[in-house]
Amino acid sequence: MPAGKPALRTIVTLAGGETRDVTELAPRAERDLVLARLMLPARGAATARVATATPAAGTSLSAVGYGRTKTEWVPDKAHTGTFTLDSADATTLAVTGTGTDAICKGDAGGPLLNAAGEIVGVNSRSWQGGCLGTDPAETRTSAVAARTDGLAQWITETTKPRRSAAVNEVGGSDQIRWADWDGDRGPDYVSIAANGNVSVWLNRGPNAFVAVGKVASGTTLDRSRVRLADYDGDGKTDYWVINSNGSFNVHVNTGGDGRGGWSTVGQVASGVTTEHGRVHFADFTGDVHADLLLRGSGTSTAYSAWIGNGMVNGWSGIGQIASGV
Repeated sequence: MPAGKPALRTIVTLAGGETRDVTELAPRAERDLVLARLMLPARGAATARVATATPAAGTSLSAVGYGRTKTEWVPDKAHTGTFTLDSADATTLAVTGTGTDAICKGDAGGPLLNAAGEIVGVNSRSWQGGCLGTDPAETRTSAVAARTDGLAQWITETTKPRRSAAVNEVGGSDQIRWADWDGDRGPDYVSIAANGNVSVWLNRGPNAFVAVGKVASGTTLDRSRVRLADYDGDGKTDYWVINSNGSFNVHVNTGGDGRGGWSTVGQVASGVTTEHGRVHFADFTGDVHADLLLRGSGTSTAYSAWIGNGMVNGWSGIGQIASGV
C-alpha cells in the first residue's frame, strides 16, 4: 500500500456513528500494518494502549472485529473471539481460535488484545474455518496478526501534528504576505504587486532574505482576492483566487514561473459567500491542508470552518468554531 493520500475517498465510522475522512495512510514497511490520519480528531473516543511486551506462548487473547460470523454476512456490530497464542516471530503472532472462534472476512484490521486490554497485534489473515461462505471442509481456526509491541515510538512520531507555515498565511489581503514558498517550514516574504505579479524572498533568518524574484504573473489585478495557502499538503504555499461569485480556484506551486511552473487545479469549491474579505485560510485541523475559515457578517468576529482535504469539492462544514471577542 503506498503512503500518502488514499487513492479513493476513505471514511472511518466511529462508535457513535460519526464519520471521519482519512487524509493520509502511513504503512509499516516490514509488517501488515497501516496508520490512518483522520481529517478531524475522534474526540471523546476511548483508546487502548499498545502493549510494550510480546505475550508468552499459551496466553489467552481476545480478537475484536466487525466481520462476518458463522451465520451473518454483515453483523454491523463489534464481536469478540478468544484465541490462544501459539508462537511469535519478529513481526507476527500466530494464534488459534478457542473452540469454534475464528477470524473471518471483515475482521482483518481489528485489534488483538491481552487481558489488560492492551493491543498486542492487529489481525491480518486467517483460515476462516467455520465462517459463513467458507468451504465447510475447512475447519482450521488458526490466524496471523501483525505484532504491535515495540511500535510505540513509530506510532507517536507518525501521528504527531505536522505543521507548516504554508497553511497559515499572514498578511490578509494586503500587498505583503508571509507564507512558506519553499517548504522549509519557515514563512517567506511575499509581495503581490498592483499588476498581479507575485515575488518571493526566502527567509534565511533575521535580516537574511534571499531574493527568488517573480514567481507568478497572477490571474487577477485585485490582490484582495488572492490567498496564499497549502492546498495539496506538500508544505509549500499555493496560489488561490476568490472569484466574484464566491467560488475559488487553485494553482499548485511546482516551483513557480521559470522554475517548474504551476499546476492548475481550477475551481476547488463553489464557496460560501461573495464577500471575499470574510474568507481566510488556515490549517485548523493540523493535517497540513488549508481549511476555509469564514468570518461572520458585518461587525461579527465569529468564525465558522470548512475542512479541506486537498480534493476538489472535498470540503466538510463543521459549523461555528469561535464566537469571537
